[in-house]
Amino acid sequence: MTEAKCAADQVSRSVCMIRIILDDVQRRNGGIDGGGISEIKATSSTTFVVSLPREERIEQLTYEFGYAAGMVTLKKRTENAQGF
Repeated sequence: MTEAKCAADQVSRSVCMIRIILDDVQRRNGGIDGGGISEIKATSSTTFVVSLPREERIEQLTYEFGYAAGMVTLKKRTENAQGF
């Protein structure tokens, strides 16, 4: 799922965005061993960074969303890794 209909208030939009993020993380990373999800952080009202601890690194996934006409849409997903 890359889009979802949701209410106009910021809490409802954030919940919609986080549901899209969780579905994406499960689909792409389910079954991969590691530390699970250690953090989901909002860096703006439409951008979230998810941290996934792995052996000797932390994978960070950045999700950027748009909102229009009652729909939250995933616009961009980028990956980055930080070593220890």
